[in-house]
Amino acid sequence: MSAASTPALLAGLGALDGTAADIQGLGSASAGANGLGADAAHAHPRPSSLWLPSDVGLAAANGDPRSAGAILTMIAGTIYLVRVNIWQAVTFSKVFVVVNTGSAGASGGNFIGIYSSAGTQLNVSSDFGTALGTPGPQPVTVGSTSVAAGSFFDVAMVVNAGSSQPHLYGYGMPAADINFGQALASLQFAVNGTGQTVLPSSLTLGSSTNAGALPFWVGLAA
Repeated sequence: MSAASTPALLAGLGALDGTAADIQGLGSASAGANGLGADAAHAHPRPSSLWLPSDVGLAAANGDPRSAGAILTMIAGTIYLVRVNIWQAVTFSKVFVVVNTGSAGASGGNFIGIYSSAGTQLNVSSDFGTALGTPGPQPVTVGSTSVAAGSFFDVAMVVNAGSSQPHLYGYGMPAADINFGQALASLQFAVNGTGQTVLPSSLTLGSSTNAGALPFWVGLAA
């Protein structure tokens, strides 16, 4: 460091860079030469390979769908839980699942619900059996739901198709391995009941189990 630059550097100590152009949520942030400390909202360059839900118009998701190449077969009457971690406050009204092979036969008792980290039902869909019969991304309306930053919630699903249950896309690693080291009440993927045709008003998350859990991909949209 040259002696000539020292006074300018010292003058900037304790001052924050408040220039709006230097504070970006995502994207390319250039290194500054103004001698000011970085504001807490400063950004780092986004890696070109980083996927974000907003890239495809989603408000949030439980992971990158490019990694969700496994085909998972649902079992009738099983309540599957998928945890979604929320780092920024979010409001959504639809849950997306991706169907590989649709269900067949007369269908009834197919629901998606949203449960708080305490197990309270926040919203639930109407029967979405028709969507389960169609391959591809399927939006299921659950109603407007807001979740605070720094928390998580569970997407719960139960299906009861007539002759064959749907196959949904998800992750290849077994759910029990993804869940290692986690308490039952906060598993990433879990089962919380069998033989069900509806989703209850509340769930005891501490009674969740790894047995039979499937690591589905889910996305959330307004």
